[in-house]
Amino acid sequence: MSAFAERTTRELPATGENVRRRTADATDDPTARELLIVRLVREGLTNPEIETRLFLSPCTVEWHLR
Repeated sequence: MSAFAERTTRELPATGENVRRRTADATDDPTARELLIVRLVREGLTNPEIETRLFLSPCTVEWHLR
């Protein structure tokens, strides 16, 4: 698992996303991806519709909404 996490840490910035740790008391501004998911929820899309549109897994969408 740690090898996968290290690879992700190296490759995620190539997609334009920021790598950061999440904690229960995170005070950082939302990422662009998080804002996009929230906007799609506001437009009335369901989680499965968001997953399909953004090519994400159900867990990823749920994680961003938490």
